[in-house]
Amino acid sequence: MELDELERDALRELANVGLSRAATQLSELLNDHIEMTVPLVQVVPYDQVTQALQLDPHAMVAAVWQSFSGQSEGTSILMFPSEDSKRLVRALVGPSMLGAGEDDLRGIEHEAMMEIGNIIITSGMAVIADMLGQEVRMSLPGYMEGNLPDIMEQRNRDNAGREMQAIIMFTHLKAAQREIEGRMVMLMSVDSVQVLFDRLHKLLRSL
Repeated sequence: MELDELERDALRELANVGLSRAATQLSELLNDHIEMTVPLVQVVPYDQVTQALQLDPHAMVAAVWQSFSGQSEGTSILMFPSEDSKRLVRALVGPSMLGAGEDDLRGIEHEAMMEIGNIIITSGMAVIADMLGQEVRMSLPGYMEGNLPDIMEQRNRDNAGREMQAIIMFTHLKAAQREIEGRMVMLMSVDSVQVLFDRLHKLLRSL
């Protein structure tokens, strides 16, 4: 989908407000000030998502996803390079990771990442939906760690037979002693993307 400059600016502002709220929630969770860069936003066909995300296809990625429904339906996926996700988890659980066995450690990491992902995704999506005057219902979070093609293939199976597009939001989160790179992807059917942009145009006309 080709966006004009006004649409691109409006979508970037939605992402900026939504992810800023998410960064505030994350700051409270980690008890650490979080700065966030202005998100870069792209809308691409599903088959271009892997390339657009600019991640090494062989590198390990931690991904948390939640389905959403309402006037628009789809899946929001929050991705961090594996090392960045471990920094987040260590900041959240701290000393409780010390002395944990490998299986226990992975369980702690999974639970912590789902909590972090749930906070970022739901707070970001809630702000975007509110600004567009939409209702949104979120599912419970899921978690997967693997390389990007494996993660996207799993999401592709969930949306088999549907023509999908992706809205990609790319930002850096910087805390006092750590810098973390995150990507949020909204996978939506073409019809749902059109509903989203119809609401976006209505918002632009009201300004």
